[in-house]
Amino acid sequence: MIGRSAGRAGDIPLESRIISCCDAFNAMTTNRPYRKAMPTPAALAELVAHAGAQFDPLVVDALTSVVRRSAVVTESAASPTPGLVLS
Repeated sequence: MIGRSAGRAGDIPLESRIISCCDAFNAMTTNRPYRKAMPTPAALAELVAHAGAQFDPLVVDALTSVVRRSAVVTESAASPTPGLVLS
């Protein structure tokens, strides 16, 4: 299923799978001393690319949905032209 537990579904608690995915997203989208932050669409694409191998696909889907919905809400509040589209 995911990472080292391949073949042993259920070994990694849901909470840990959520934290892993969110931590990776945060690490990719935050400036670091050794590199600039990755754009949100690129970070989401990276999570999707590794869904099923490194990350739980259901968690990736949920995080992607929340981030996209949040971006639309944030953009709507900040701009008279709502509807930020992440590709």
